[in-house]
Amino acid sequence: MALNFQIGEISRFFNIPASTLRYWEDKGVLHPEKGIENRYREYTIEDLMTISDVVFYKNLGLQLKEIREMDGSSPEQHGKLFAEKLSELEQDFLSYVNGAGQKIVSKNFVSVKKKPADSFLSGKQSGSIKISGSTSVAPLLQQLADEYEKYNPNAKIEIEETDSTQGLTAAMEGTCDLAMSSRDLKSYEAELLEPVEIAKDGILILVGEKNPLQNITMDQLAKIYRGDISQWSDLAE
Repeated sequence: MALNFQIGEISRFFNIPASTLRYWEDKGVLHPEKGIENRYREYTIEDLMTISDVVFYKNLGLQLKEIREMDGSSPEQHGKLFAEKLSELEQDFLSYVNGAGQKIVSKNFVSVKKKPADSFLSGKQSGSIKISGSTSVAPLLQQLADEYEKYNPNAKIEIEETDSTQGLTAAMEGTCDLAMSSRDLKSYEAELLEPVEIAKDGILILVGEKNPLQNITMDQLAKIYRGDISQWSDLAE
């Protein structure tokens, strides 16, 4: 037996006026069934999930027309649309991070730019940005935020240390503006978030002082970690 809900129940559950739910229906975002006998709207579990999605997307700044058009679109199209919804301040900050800010990145990480920009001209937008997530990325973002605020004294950037998953979840839920992650996005995260690479970890291979090895290929390194090569002498062959 299907579990159905009336519009009043949905309104109380989501704290959304019934008139708003009817408006979303008129705009083609919701499609509740009508009861056979009383013709009242009946919302299914699938409708509840749709409403939850609509609330989430609206918190990101999307219009109902854009939300309706997302139905059936690819994750890549979703990401493009989300990127377009970045505030001017967020765009300005990210322009700094992947421009002149790469000089700061290169001090402890590998820059994503071969030649970082020498200067940065901020649009000096007013507002605040809350960035939440990875504890390993947070110190770098704090340095970048501090330097960016020198270019744009009208901005206030808050860095919150949690972890990658909590930060990404907060971004998806709309409780922070940007997330910090030290890992790749999972498939469901990639459907809702657009990754922007700002730094790479530099991996250094160390051997003992008396080890005669002067060079090693990525293929040889992979074989060592897989256990295919167990003796240094095998690499000299």
